[in-house]
Amino acid sequence: MVIGGAGRDDLVANGTTVFRYLSLEDSYLSATGSDESVDWISGFNSNRDRLDLTALGFTGLGDGTNGTLKVSTEGDYDHTFLRSYEADADGNTFVLEFFDYVDFNAANFQRLISGTDTADAILGTSAGAETLMGYAGRDTLSGLAGDDRLVGGAGVTR
Repeated sequence: MVIGGAGRDDLVANGTTVFRYLSLEDSYLSATGSDESVDWISGFNSNRDRLDLTALGFTGLGDGTNGTLKVSTEGDYDHTFLRSYEADADGNTFVLEFFDYVDFNAANFQRLISGTDTADAILGTSAGAETLMGYAGRDTLSGLAGDDRLVGGAGVTR
């Protein structure tokens, strides 16, 4: 797993890599159009690598609005971009730049299955990698198949 953190990072996929983003400030285009904080990822393979954007609330691919990310290319398909067109309070938008053409699919995104403020029994699926988020309450988290991430939250988790 790779967590780039704030500022521009040059990241390289190596085997089966999960790139986890925890904050919009980890990779963004500023309101003025500056790309000084956009992460660059090379070697991403859509058959084996994943993005964990669950902490940011992104649900997958789309038009870049309503919690989705838009895929675009520049040049002769040398660079692929994932972009959100929904700005934060400062006008910044989340962007990732890939130094290859990437044919993204749903399996490239960690899925989020979340609980409530009460006691929940949260069961993953056999669909692949998921993040199970317990939040508050006494929760029971069961990942099932895939490379799952279990997060207990503020309550008691068992």
